Amino acid sequence: MSSAALKTSPPVRRSQAERREATRQKLLTATMLCLARDGYAGTTISRIVAEAHVSHGASGHLFDSKNAMLLAAADEAFSGFYRRWLSMAQHIQQADDPLSALLGATWQALLHSIENEVLLELLIAGKHDADFNQHLQPLFDKFLTLLRQSAEQLFESIQPDINVTQLMMLTQWLFRGMALDQRINPSSDFFTPYLDAWAILLRSQIQPRTEK
Repeated sequence: MSSAALKTSPPVRRSQAERREATRQKLLTATMLCLARDGYAGTTISRIVAEAHVSHGASGHLFDSKNAMLLAAADEAFSGFYRRWLSMAQHIQQADDPLSALLGATWQALLHSIENEVLLELLIAGKHDADFNQHLQPLFDKFLTLLRQSAEQLFESIQPDINVTQLMMLTQWLFRGMALDQRINPSSDFFTPYLDAWAILLRSQIQPRTEK
């Protein structure tokens, strides 16, 4: 084998924009981990940059304040929440009972996720910080729009005065409250009858959308 064949190609250098985005993602991931692990009060810029293994200077170039970093993490959490929900919904459509399957998967996989922990911490933080709460509102509105579009594609009402999106929002609010209570009672069996009851109620109001 010739010496030329043994030569390896030089590593491809990332552009400044790519390095900037990679650092930003490290910081967002670290922010979410800190919120889920340490709570809102325990999440500091120092802990975030240490978790992300970046410098304070790099953090300051991307986010001008802790709140800016938290709001970006909230956007990431809402987006991740929606992506998980949509992925499960699309894969569960072929189940014998898609609605029950979706509810079960949502409870087991979605609301036990880091995204849910992050959103819970930030919603609690917003209660004590009106300015921060005001900035959370557009992110929530964006999530609601995405959920509405997906829900209307996947399900349809049986009753004329029932709004599918509202029922899906009620579902995630119900499950979020149940997830809080599960910190006190971690047994999944305790919640099963309530999940079954909610599925029965929903099934009397909506059904998987039929192809036309």
